[in-house]
Amino acid sequence: MYNPLEPINMAAINYENWGRLVKTWATGRSYFDDGTVYPVPESLQEMQDQLDAVQSGLKLPARMKKLQVVRVQSDTMMLRLPPPDMVAASEERLTRQEYTMPPFYDEAYQHQPVPMDTLEDRLKFHARRIGDYTIANCM
Repeated sequence: MYNPLEPINMAAINYENWGRLVKTWATGRSYFDDGTVYPVPESLQEMQDQLDAVQSGLKLPARMKKLQVVRVQSDTMMLRLPPPDMVAASEERLTRQEYTMPPFYDEAYQHQPVPMDTLEDRLKFHARRIGDYTIANCM
């Protein structure tokens, strides 16, 4: 049994290569110039092998036991809901620590800090990111 309060650290070291791998899976066209074919993975091990091959820096957490790949058509609304235990766990973590963001956000916001001085600020931003995560379609 896992502890939902334990954070899943899925932060990529190389977000560009991680994104290029996702684009490769989505389109079936390689976004890498290494001559390697990267098919949509059918197992966690195959996914980890590809993550390592493109030097994404991502490591799948040991508690992950299954891989579910969802392909969506552009005329279909996908409502992707996060696990309720993980929503509650992240809210609880925000009561005692800062909200962490991938480093590429600094570049996008020109190194201007997002105001998250209070728990209320962190929970407000958390709700916005979950909302975006739920309906985002690579826009």
